[in-house]
Amino acid sequence: MRWFAVLAFLVMSLACSIQTYAGGWYKTEWGMTEDDVAKSLGIYPDPYSGDPNKKSGFNYRIKDYPIANKKCYVFFAIHENGLSGVGITAEDISLDDAVDFREMLVNKYGYPKEKDREINAGSNITNKITTWTTDDTNITFIHQFNGSELYSQYRKIIIQYRPK
Repeated sequence: MRWFAVLAFLVMSLACSIQTYAGGWYKTEWGMTEDDVAKSLGIYPDPYSGDPNKKSGFNYRIKDYPIANKKCYVFFAIHENGLSGVGITAEDISLDDAVDFREMLVNKYGYPKEKDREINAGSNITNKITTWTTDDTNITFIHQFNGSELYSQYRKIIIQYRPK
């Protein structure tokens, strides 16, 4: 009888430790409604229509959301099928800040499998791009700077999360 109690305890412990992960960003999951996103983050995102081409699909945002000790904009694409994308931007940051954001992602997702790419975005703006892929999410980190990476007067980061 005693071994049955131990076995039942072990099975219950194992069952409680198994978690399903639907992908997403932070406490959000793909497919969540606007209300679900608000509950998971403890703050309600504002409607957003700042993307005139609607290419990103972002239609909600939170201003001044603290990430890595920086105030960031967090954008959400929430449509009929729920949450389908998250974008994060931080502007007027230092090179050290950009490195810290990238390291935060490396610590969470590991080193990227592909080498960083640099793309000239015009007007002397360069995008240095790093990508990760998990079982259910594509993550893109963009370090954008003007002129030299080391001495740029303009610098921002963009992090995008999309379901696979």
